[in-house]
Amino acid sequence: MPSPAPYRSGLYRDFFSIAPDDYQRMIRFFEEKEAEIGRLDGVEHFDLLLAYVEALFATGAYRKHLMVVDWVIEASLQDHLPSLRARSVFRRMLFRKAAAHYQIKAYAHAEHVLQELLRIAPDYPDAAAFLRKVRRKQEKNAHRLSRAGGIIFFSLGMLVFTLELLVVRPFYAFYEQEAELLRYGLFFCGLASLAAGGSVAYLIAYLQTDQFVASQKTRQKTGEEDIKGGSGE
Repeated sequence: MPSPAPYRSGLYRDFFSIAPDDYQRMIRFFEEKEAEIGRLDGVEHFDLLLAYVEALFATGAYRKHLMVVDWVIEASLQDHLPSLRARSVFRRMLFRKAAAHYQIKAYAHAEHVLQELLRIAPDYPDAAAFLRKVRRKQEKNAHRLSRAGGIIFFSLGMLVFTLELLVVRPFYAFYEQEAELLRYGLFFCGLASLAAGGSVAYLIAYLQTDQFVASQKTRQKTGEEDIKGGSGE
């Protein structure tokens, strides 16, 4: 005969009677009853805190989410949770923490959290792709150089166009085709320069991330083999 479901307090039942997608109501309930929720036992307190943190993220309250998500991460490491659930929550909260940092443009913090997640779980879904995206945002030099190059080429193109209108067409019409080709070439180089910055940033981010993830997979595999070797398998 299966064991009966554990008893849950009235506060717990009231909170989880709220519709799962009514995040604003969940947030209000938690913040109004925070002192009472803080006195709940380990599992009940954790469940409500986790739901509150998830609701903050879902509503775009990223800065407030970041103020409390570490509590959930720390609590997920405690002994009152089943190990599989604790591991799942721990990893998901790290990913959400990185996403919250990304949303407020704290890209260096997002990169650090994603690296920590990938050290623990190199195959975590979407983590490597997200790290590439974060790193592209931080490739300021490539973007800066590409913008500068684009501006220079566009400026030269405008200068050639001005000379074409004021000098070439009225006085040197036989050079008009060459001036036009030069103008188009400069504008094309400007567009290519702008595009190249994004491509270079993407390539750098892709290669760096793949190298990092591969090193973590190798480290993890080596650690597993060392454990097997030490156990005599």
